[in-house]
Amino acid sequence: MRSYAWTYRDQEAPEAERETLYEAYVAVDEARVGRRPAVMVAHTWAGISDHERAAADAFARDGYVGFALDLYG
Repeated sequence: MRSYAWTYRDQEAPEAERETLYEAYVAVDEARVGRRPAVMVAHTWAGISDHERAAADAFARDGYVGFALDLYG
């Protein structure tokens, strides 16, 4: 299984908002081949933590792509 820290900048956003970076934790079981569904994990008001990362990892072990978003960037 492999995990990634992911950063995204929205190039189609209005000019004033383009500097906003969005972050996420992505977990994938690379031993599995082919397409697979994804599950998005949302965090509490405190932001992303080890709990959300562990949930993404658990979904990856079950055959999904675990995507734990960070709403606060």
